[in-house]
Amino acid sequence: GPTQGQEEDRLRSAIDWMRNEFLRNLADYLTESQNIAWSGHLAQRAATKPDETAGPQRSQQTQYVRINNNAFTAENSGYGSGSSTDVVQRGGAGAWHGNAQFLFKDDALNARNAFAGNKPPYQERRLSVNVSGPTVPDRLSSEISFNQTEAENVGTIRATLPDGVFALGITRPRVFREFNLRNTLQVADSHSVRGFVRRASETSEDQGIGDFTLPERRYDSFWRQWNVGVFPFSALSSRSIHEARFQLNRSSSENLPFSEAVRINLLAAFNGGGAQNFSTDSNRTYEFGNLFTRVGDVITLKTGDEGAYRRSLSHSTNNFDGTFTFSSLESYLAGRPLTFRVTRGNPTLELKQLEMAAFVQTDVTVNSQLTLMFGARYEAQQNLNDYNNLDPRVGFAYAPGDATVIRGGGGIFHSRLQTNMVETQRRLNGTHQFEIVIDDPSYPDPFVAGTIRQTVPSVRVTDPNLVAPYVAAGMISLERTFLDNLLFTATYDIVREYHRLRSRNLNAPYDARFEER
Repeated sequence: GPTQGQEEDRLRSAIDWMRNEFLRNLADYLTESQNIAWSGHLAQRAATKPDETAGPQRSQQTQYVRINNNAFTAENSGYGSGSSTDVVQRGGAGAWHGNAQFLFKDDALNARNAFAGNKPPYQERRLSVNVSGPTVPDRLSSEISFNQTEAENVGTIRATLPDGVFALGITRPRVFREFNLRNTLQVADSHSVRGFVRRASETSEDQGIGDFTLPERRYDSFWRQWNVGVFPFSALSSRSIHEARFQLNRSSSENLPFSEAVRINLLAAFNGGGAQNFSTDSNRTYEFGNLFTRVGDVITLKTGDEGAYRRSLSHSTNNFDGTFTFSSLESYLAGRPLTFRVTRGNPTLELKQLEMAAFVQTDVTVNSQLTLMFGARYEAQQNLNDYNNLDPRVGFAYAPGDATVIRGGGGIFHSRLQTNMVETQRRLNGTHQFEIVIDDPSYPDPFVAGTIRQTVPSVRVTDPNLVAPYVAAGMISLERTFLDNLLFTATYDIVREYHRLRSRNLNAPYDARFEER
């Protein structure tokens, strides 16, 4: 539907701000005769409609609008992520708005699952409330929102047990809550500070069951998250802008199994025993960044830096009591499992990682039809001994006619080694944690008989020559406007990835045909 309420006010305000900026700078692009005609038009309009020349009063709600159509900007790390429009609002401006929504579903119209003898109850309730406005006129704006979702997702267990088929309709309850508080403080006419606080939580019960997995293997999951951010904005002059960013993200999660009993997996029949997936996870991330923009008649300069410090502490006892795997009901009744797997080692792992990046970007206005863009970005991080990550970027925008724009460019874009990949490798490196596998073990005590594999399975090692992956991208596009409001766009781009992160079985035969060229 149409934009309305607070979003409509902000949209109109941003459009008015851009219109006034356009009119203020239009004279710099007109010839002498055009300037004379334009000045006469403004004088005539001011005499008949003096209020219109200043623009609508709502334009004061917008402090700054930044439009970035350059897919190869050095400001952003990913290819194509630079295309965006950001609007900086003024504190204490605008009007009060609010909305509320409620959704309710139940099982009245749900059919029973044909493979279950019962019909479990189902309900879903969603509540969303949002209120925003000028808390302190001309000084502070606030926005408060609350969301809650309660859902009882249903499923079916259909397993084959020694005494017959077990079929049951099940419910997996889930509750999600989120609270947001956002503020914009107008410190001075050209300086503002935006900030937010977000709290979210999710509780999921009776997870991990369904299909062949029996209720005894269920577990509950809990997740909590805090986010706090502060974003100062300063218009140092009519041409210089500085923006900063400070953000703290904190999250924790926990899995609580109903039982820690030994797992029993019977292929294509049933999965029983305990879930054995007790785990706790705590994460903190500190993010920071600076962006300085200097707008010139010919050259516009952007430069800045950004970084993140990540710290995680996890504890996992997954499969510390072991898993028996049987091939059939007959082998299960006879007590003859195929294998027994059990994990040993240190369940606790701590990880730290610092990531840094710096960039510089220049836009050169050759004339009213052609703009060239040059930039470079440098990336570096801990846990990856690769510091040769300089990314050059180039781009252009050319307008051969009044309604046609041709854009293009090319560049290098490096990616980072994510902390979850580092954590998985370290946890299963064969010393921190390792796995014991027994073929043809005895049951229920697997260590009485059987053959213990001499090679330690599931050991993850990191290539000593591991480097950060990157893509080389090139693009050209044509934009054409017809009939004033019909936009046609045609784009061709080519992307090639190098040093892609992938896993490989070191025990499998190596095929040299797939050697990277």
